Amino acid sequence: VVMDIQRVIKSPIATTQEVAAAIEKDAVISLRLIATANSPLYRGAKKVLTVREAVPRLGIKQTQSIVNAIANRGLYETTNEEFTALMQRLWLHALASAYTARAIAKLTKRDDYEIYFTYGLVHDIGKVLLVRAALEKMQRGVADMTTDTILPLIQNAHTEIGALLLERWGFPEQFKNAALLHENDSYSEATPHEVLVVNLANLLTRSFGCSLFSSDENTSAAYPAAQLLKIEMAALQSIAAEVKSIMHDSPTLF
Repeated sequence: VVMDIQRVIKSPIATTQEVAAAIEKDAVISLRLIATANSPLYRGAKKVLTVREAVPRLGIKQTQSIVNAIANRGLYETTNEEFTALMQRLWLHALASAYTARAIAKLTKRDDYEIYFTYGLVHDIGKVLLVRAALEKMQRGVADMTTDTILPLIQNAHTEIGALLLERWGFPEQFKNAALLHENDSYSEATPHEVLVVNLANLLTRSFGCSLFSSDENTSAAYPAAQLLKIEMAALQSIAAEVKSIMHDSPTLF
């Protein structure tokens, strides 16, 4: 369904009805999209009851972002109680990074700012794949791991794994860049814009508790990508406050 929607939206004459028709092929995504459109975050004056009503309310581009979030949410589900909390933290970080990346892209006057939501959403997808692989090995009795032992392993390997996964799924080069390069130590004027934005979003989520890591640093020096993007600290603080407010309601939407 995600790929179908991407195909439809690429058409310069795509209509909301065509996007709705693609979504309606999946009952779970359809129901969750309607519920999202009726949530406090997106709700209008009238309650929507169908996908064909939900898409115009949300807009085609935002519908695509929400469907991507709904589709990705299932990757973070597990029946292993020990890893449930870790998967939930990974999901909250992915979602917070998505909203933060979109806000940063909008601030930097990107016409395509909505796609940055998905860049942020999937930048750590390699971590999810590695955790799921570890869980499968544990279920087969091949390995015995805890959240404490797996965290250093997924942190070291997730960028390359994530980039390979996105490439295999057929996502464009920009998505691969975001996954592969967002943890780099240094950047330059030649660094792709999506990498700078996702790196900055990834770090900024630490300031409001939506990351596996925490940070008390509150200076521009803590965010080198912000300097290349020419974003002032006050603007970053404003984005952090906005996304923190959104995240208060968003985790249960999808």
